[in-house]
Amino acid sequence: MKNLINATLSALVLAACASDPAPRPAANAYTDGYDERALSANRYIIDYRMEGADYQRAFDLALWRAAEITLQRGYTSFEIVHRDSATDPGARSTTSFTTQHGVAYHRQCGMLSCTTTARPVAWHDVQLNADGRRPSRVVSLEIVLSHGSVANSPNGYLAAEVIRNLERR
Repeated sequence: MKNLINATLSALVLAACASDPAPRPAANAYTDGYDERALSANRYIIDYRMEGADYQRAFDLALWRAAEITLQRGYTSFEIVHRDSATDPGARSTTSFTTQHGVAYHRQCGMLSCTTTARPVAWHDVQLNADGRRPSRVVSLEIVLSHGSVANSPNGYLAAEVIRNLERR
């Protein structure tokens, strides 16, 4: 029993230390994952959004997706012709405070008569709004797909090599 508990704890520790899996598509503009756009048959923009501010991991996942696109389209290499990075601060909370004024009426009746009094009243309303987003890093890569060597370009990559190296991390 003790060995089973130790094995389970070891597996949990290893799982906690494991990095994110391969790139995945974003469900919408505010969730983690990639979004890609074809500019032409061999030119693409890949945006990779990742919660937190880890530039290197977001860049690696964008690079990985660039390599996948390259191989899927029948090319062997790609060159990054433009790269950009931004931090999205996430949700922007808004607070609204409203005060409304009115008149409250009070009617009191005795045995012979009733009296009505009016007095001014005010009531307040406070609303807090947030869309639930957290800060995230967005890395954008514009790539050009090609065949053959990229040895002459400092921003050139062999797609199969990129995937092989990033899968090991």
